[in-house]
Amino acid sequence: MKGRIYTTISSVVKNLGKQVKTLQPLYEAISNSLEANATEITVTFHKNASQLLLEDVSDDRVTGFSIMDNGDGFTEKNRKAFCELWTDNKISLGCKGSGRFTWLSVFRNILVESVIASEGKKISIPFSFDFEEEDIKIEQKSDISNNVTTITFTNITSNFNKQRIVDNLEELFESVREYLLVKLFLLKNDGKKFRITFCIDGTSKHLTNDNIPDLTSKTFIIQSDLFTPPKEYSFILYYHFFDDAQNSKKGYYCANNRAAQAMGSGELGFSASLPNRDSFRMLLCSDYFDDKDSDSRNGLIELLVNEDRNLVVPLLFSDIRPRTIREMQGIIKERYPEIEELNKKTIKEAIARMPYLASIIRENDEIVKSVDSLLKDACIKFAKKKEAVQSKFNNILKKQDVGNEELLNSVNEVSDVALAELGEYIQYRNSIIVALRKGIEDDSKKEVFFTI
Repeated sequence: MKGRIYTTISSVVKNLGKQVKTLQPLYEAISNSLEANATEITVTFHKNASQLLLEDVSDDRVTGFSIMDNGDGFTEKNRKAFCELWTDNKISLGCKGSGRFTWLSVFRNILVESVIASEGKKISIPFSFDFEEEDIKIEQKSDISNNVTTITFTNITSNFNKQRIVDNLEELFESVREYLLVKLFLLKNDGKKFRITFCIDGTSKHLTNDNIPDLTSKTFIIQSDLFTPPKEYSFILYYHFFDDAQNSKKGYYCANNRAAQAMGSGELGFSASLPNRDSFRMLLCSDYFDDKDSDSRNGLIELLVNEDRNLVVPLLFSDIRPRTIREMQGIIKERYPEIEELNKKTIKEAIARMPYLASIIRENDEIVKSVDSLLKDACIKFAKKKEAVQSKFNNILKKQDVGNEELLNSVNEVSDVALAELGEYIQYRNSIIVALRKGIEDDSKKEVFFTI
């Protein structure tokens, strides 16, 4: 029975460890339904405080869910794949064969019930850490007209029993839409209909073709010089702007058309608001990413653990991020041509506030600038520059033999820093003088200043 699933369930789940997130089973279950050609998917969230090991057993929170679909179901082929480790049954769809193990990272018990019209059978699979292939029950059914598969997730594991599963319908809806945005957009683009219904506390919300935005895409190439001639890798940046005044800016690296890893705020190239506080989603996809995400699908692990390029990982984030930011900036400039003039005004205002940091402020390369972000960035860079210049000058003074040119350059650098610090002091002094003058002229402030 070598290779069968029950021989290694515990070790596989243990290896997934803390990589798995609370909602991962939900993402995987919906993905599985879509990949099984389901057009109707219903997710119902259950509340049952007694399933949790909590001191307050009256705490009313989501502790599990069930998902029902009209997809292909657990056919003989799919049952066989379910009982094999790292199956490649759906490898062409980007499936890793590890999704069901993320289920057991969060839930102790999963019950699969699948009615298959083509086989005239009802399949029941009690999936748990103790699962064995012989546990699968198969009943003959002669009156089946439609496929229906229901998977119920209950009994949260000890690793997650103190974590709250999201119980806000809107938040659940947005979380799934964001995670599967590229996959759902491509299905919509191919003319495939789907309806995913989320139910909780008697209310429901539907995710359909109609509320998946039409993404625009831009393709670009990044070369790896590890090969002769250099090997080219294609990347597609999908994006959409929302006129919602929410200032929500999010980007993702996607593997197999899923959001595998969020881009950090610094990776987006700016922290200021877009005009009108518009929002955007940008999702970077590539075949290059598809075999580099973790088994839990929570990070491009191959790119995170490798510090040096090699034949398996010929491109690192340090190669991909700068080019991606440039492409993002080009898209934003095209979308908002007024940004250039707005940035000029912002730079002028920032320099007026801290003129002694003018040279650093002008060097800022953020695509969208704000006075606060410019000044914050300039102060950080000036502090680092000051520390580096002082360290370099001290090291020169310790040397026995120093060339005139080296000494002169270091003295000039120290002088530049000193001038900036002098400017900072003068501005600070002027601010105090202005405040004191106001205190003298304004009777309501005199008492405050004399007390100080």
